[in-house]
Amino acid sequence: MTTEFDVDESLLQDEHGEFQLAAAATSSNFKHLLPELFQAVEPDDFYLTGNGEIWRAAKSIHDAGKRISRRSILVEMIEVPNREALVERVYGQYVDEAELYPSAVSVREKSRWRGLTQALKRSAQAVTEVDSYDEAMEFAHAQLRALSENGGAPLTAQRFGEMVDEWLDWLNEDPENSRVFPTPWDDLNERLAGGLHSMRTYIMAGRPGHGKTIGALNMAAHVAETGGTALVFSLEMPRREVTSRIVAAQAEANYGQITKREIDSFNLNRIGMFVERASDLDLYVVDDSSVKIEKMWAIAKQMKQAGKGPDVIVIDHIGLVRASNSRVGREQQLSHISWMCTLMAKDLDCAVLIAAQLNRGPAQDNSVPKPSDLRESGTLEQNADVVMLLHHEEIEGIGTGEVQIHLGKNRTGVAGAIISLPYRPHMAKFG
Repeated sequence: MTTEFDVDESLLQDEHGEFQLAAAATSSNFKHLLPELFQAVEPDDFYLTGNGEIWRAAKSIHDAGKRISRRSILVEMIEVPNREALVERVYGQYVDEAELYPSAVSVREKSRWRGLTQALKRSAQAVTEVDSYDEAMEFAHAQLRALSENGGAPLTAQRFGEMVDEWLDWLNEDPENSRVFPTPWDDLNERLAGGLHSMRTYIMAGRPGHGKTIGALNMAAHVAETGGTALVFSLEMPRREVTSRIVAAQAEANYGQITKREIDSFNLNRIGMFVERASDLDLYVVDDSSVKIEKMWAIAKQMKQAGKGPDVIVIDHIGLVRASNSRVGREQQLSHISWMCTLMAKDLDCAVLIAAQLNRGPAQDNSVPKPSDLRESGTLEQNADVVMLLHHEEIEGIGTGEVQIHLGKNRTGVAGAIISLPYRPHMAKFG
């Protein structure tokens, strides 16, 4: 299958407007207008590269605080072939000042149209190269997101001085406005610089039955209880079981009684107090065991566009996420899934918490788990910002009643820390 678009190139450029702007850049008559025009039009917005190079040179001179002149533009364009001919072509050309702003708007608009056309071409080509509809849709969404987030302009490098200005704004920002979501455990928050940070990925890993789901759901519920929005993808447990665990943990009620639906008055009273406030929680659950990572991204994206967050996304667990490409090995599949989680966290400005399984080895000899014990994929550790490993220490074969969270990797603090918490599986709860 081949996909081609026949687009009339004349519809995607404004030659007259480009020459007007390039001429204005070489003339001192319009120096009072150029700062505003430089803000409106980027060098890459020009279809004719010669005019774009003149604009780039003039903008660079202006940004350096120097006077723009024909000579200084030629010096700035020293590495551009035929620079004299390019400048001569526009220098001295009559420019109607009243038309400069419409020209700037037109040049910018044509650039955006070209960007959209290229994005659609790439998306159409991807249809012939990917293995699933969901993957093709996510690729197309990514192309359009890049256009909307960058105004249709190509991605460009940012000057460090501008980055420092943004950093200072962040440094002086009110902590209440920061995108950090505390976990239920103060000691862990201390090690994670406050909790779960947006645009970062976290792994909570353990052997089956060691509490990775309990810990992940505890964090999701706490985020919702403290005013955030949490989205849980439960690939192993149906929503009723997820609900039972969250209710038990947040109400500190007996999980066994809830499971058997034989609840005494003491636990029923605790549950009643939690249920009263539960309706106000922004906590969402998807219990589709066949969902792929691209579909998760799309669901979370729809929620964000609807103004419902999410602030934290929980995936329980990554080993059950369906492959986007079933023709490659499972390790490659998990590498793709974990990398998509990283991109999703950045795209949606949220934290992504991934539950994962550990190999059985550490539990068999009661040894402390390591990030390399993550089952099936070393790239899980590589892509994650923080790796939390659950360990149940035993003394002479008897558990201590605590669960240890070992920070095997921690980009927000020092790795190697151990946080010990009471392990209360009868309430589906840590701490």
